[in-house]
Amino acid sequence: MKIVKVSVESECPKCPTAKELGKRLQNKELSVQCFDLGTAEGLSETVMNQIMATPSILIEDESERVIRNWRGMVPPETEVLNALG
Repeated sequence: MKIVKVSVESECPKCPTAKELGKRLQNKELSVQCFDLGTAEGLSETVMNQIMATPSILIEDESERVIRNWRGMVPPETEVLNALG
C-alpha cells in the first residue's frame, strides 16, 4: 500500500492548499499522513525525508521508499492520483 505524506508549516502560504489536498485524498480512502514541521514528529519526518521546502508531498511504497515527491509546491490532485496508480 502506498502512503501519501504531506509536510506543512504554519507560516507557509501554500500549505493550506496542501492540507486541503491531503483531506480530499483521505476522503477517497487513501492512506494520508500530515506532518506539521512545528511539532517534534513533523521535525523528525523532515529530517528523515530531507525536506527543505514546504509544502512537501511524498508518496512512499510499502518499504517506505519515496517513489514520487513534490517539494515547495502543491501538485494537481489528478497528478497525485496518477502517481498512486
